[in-house]
Amino acid sequence: MKLNSAVDEIKILRPDEVKTILDQDKKGEFLLLDVRQPVEYEEGHLPGSVLIPLDELESRRDELYRELYSGRKVIIYCRSGKRSMAAAIALCDLGLKNLYILDGGLNSWHFKMLKGKSEKKPRIIGKAANIKDVLVIAMKMERMAYDFYIGARDQAKYEAARTMFQQLGEVELSHMRRLFLRLTGEIPDSAGLSHIDHYLQQFDEEFMNLDIEISTALMKIGKEAGSEVDVLDIAIEKEYIANDFYKRAAGVVDDEDVRALLHGLSHDERGHAATLLNQLAQVLEK
Repeated sequence: MKLNSAVDEIKILRPDEVKTILDQDKKGEFLLLDVRQPVEYEEGHLPGSVLIPLDELESRRDELYRELYSGRKVIIYCRSGKRSMAAAIALCDLGLKNLYILDGGLNSWHFKMLKGKSEKKPRIIGKAANIKDVLVIAMKMERMAYDFYIGARDQAKYEAARTMFQQLGEVELSHMRRLFLRLTGEIPDSAGLSHIDHYLQQFDEEFMNLDIEISTALMKIGKEAGSEVDVLDIAIEKEYIANDFYKRAAGVVDDEDVRALLHGLSHDERGHAATLLNQLAQVLEK
């Protein structure tokens, strides 16, 4: 007779499997859980991940219960895979299901990561955020990205790059229209940005009229780009930051339709990043 343990219920995923899951997770079915220490998180973490150090898991289990009430799956990671296995066992013992760990931890992860502190607001887990605030921030972010891509298009030396930046700009515009429609119930002028800009004018640059705090990185896109590689680096960083924001924001809104919209936008940003990385590889090979 075999005595099963928690380890038998935990699934181990290779880095490429995790990346594929994240690339295809349009509905936000997976939660990324980082169980390292804050200083490690600052040095590099997966976009959209929640930081709950291993020694805080039990005291903060109610937060996880609230986040996972709808049956979301959890991918846990750490530096080497050891602490994530310990965390998965602890969570399994607390009654949580659908637990996965990243095999080898970030030591085996060779894809894009973000740097910086875990933002306290907007939070992935906890008090629900004002939906209007989240959508306004998203629309501001998309507006800045649109301007960046149109500027990059005008500076690009090669037709393929101009076409790519034009297409990315058009997608950002479509994102703004979707957000505007959800905020106001109106369809913005398809010929331009006038309706969107008029709406956004009531919110100043410091977002003094909004109730949630945001990272300054969300509203900052580098303007100094001397080469096509510089432009692509900035764009790639922007897409990962946007992906991270949408995944986090989806975790703090109560409205199911808005949550689906945010997860969809997050999925789009990951696709944009893949396009840009492919373009970067081609540029570097020239």
